[in-house]
Amino acid sequence: MATQTLTVTLGLSAVNAINGIFSLNASETDSISYDDTAASSATITVATGSASQLVDKTVVTSKSTYVYIKNLDTTNFVALYTDDANLWGKILPGEFAFFPVAPGAGFEVKADTAACVVEYALFEQP
Repeated sequence: MATQTLTVTLGLSAVNAINGIFSLNASETDSISYDDTAASSATITVATGSASQLVDKTVVTSKSTYVYIKNLDTTNFVALYTDDANLWGKILPGEFAFFPVAPGAGFEVKADTAACVVEYALFEQP
């Protein structure tokens, strides 16, 4: 195993004030370490009937897994679940997300109204 570094940058910018309070113009950069032997990426078709498991809660029990996921569909959204089938979010057509999955939580995706193609990458903490 070799530990690698992934640099992540998020930029938020709004021309107009948010709710009349302030203008949003922020950029945050951070680095995370990951185990390069456990990193993976793929492009898959996500069905509507059953969820596709990306992070198994029984395998990743003591480390967080960072997930990058993008919905490549132009019409339909993808629902985000824990391994226990708890809905916690969705990714609209063309959107992406980057987030950590807590140890023992797991991560699954399911298309809402029609099959969607998503790309994803998983980065497990060393």
